[in-house]
Amino acid sequence: MRHALLVAAVFLSAPFALHAAKPAKAPSPTPAGSNVIRPNTAPGTPTPPSLQKPKTGQSPAAKPVATPAPSSKPALAPGSKSAATPGKPVPPPATRSSKPTPAPPGSANSSLVLLIGDSLSVGPFGTTLQDLLIARLGSKEVALYASCGSSPEHWLASEPVYETRCGYREKTPRSQKLIDFVNGRRPPPVATPKLERLLKMHEPRYVLIQLGTNWMDEFQKRVSTEKKVQKSAILDRFAAALRGRIVVWILPPDSAHYSSSAQNTVRELIHRCVVQNGFAEIDSKKLTRYRRGKTGSDGIHYNGEDARVWAQGVMGQLTGKSSR
Repeated sequence: MRHALLVAAVFLSAPFALHAAKPAKAPSPTPAGSNVIRPNTAPGTPTPPSLQKPKTGQSPAAKPVATPAPSSKPALAPGSKSAATPGKPVPPPATRSSKPTPAPPGSANSSLVLLIGDSLSVGPFGTTLQDLLIARLGSKEVALYASCGSSPEHWLASEPVYETRCGYREKTPRSQKLIDFVNGRRPPPVATPKLERLLKMHEPRYVLIQLGTNWMDEFQKRVSTEKKVQKSAILDRFAAALRGRIVVWILPPDSAHYSSSAQNTVRELIHRCVVQNGFAEIDSKKLTRYRRGKTGSDGIHYNGEDARVWAQGVMGQLTGKSSR
């Protein structure tokens, strides 16, 4: 495949993927059978910038994490539907706004990696990936925002504010929130933050996207060409907001609830956006297998163990340490 180049090579090409305090090492050879795709690098195609911390202010280097001596030191690096009924888009103002504390541009608190996701990232997958990123880069270099029931359009400033009513997670260098069900009681509504605002606030160089699963509802009964065109247009606007960043899209994992047709349609839409915009992708489908009763009960959401395995697989792809 023309675009089947390792994104791990991007992450391994600089101290970001190893130890920030040490000189950059040459990219590792492309592991066989990797599930990560990097865009085309034909002659004349701009290559992604080195994954070094932006030279803004006196940002301290992330502390390295001890790793087993025999292995190469690993470093770094979907959408979904909640079991609860997702909220409905409403015009601003939102009932409750998620307003994280801004980090001064270029300050030591500016995040290097921004991760945005849906209910899968509100849950244990997001918790695990967040912890793995922080363990590698340090808490000052990671920001995570996850809104249950959300899809790419809900994060765009040009769209109405989307209130999630089934869970919200936020972890930044200066704030931490987890608003979820407690003893079966629905959480209060929270406004999903806008992508453009988050980019301006944190000035991340790298953006990880875990969105897409909630679109499968719209393709479950019938794959409509009109719907596909509509979603492609949304992805175009979403990609435009991300220009100038190194972007990795974590594709939706395996689902026992949605039809193969619905899953493949959404995956193909995102893959096309990835290729057209020079992003990279991680194929979660190859890292996961949903088994009802073990993985979860609704065919969509992953329990603690399977979610951790998935997050570790994503981290492995980002560092070239995948076992698959």
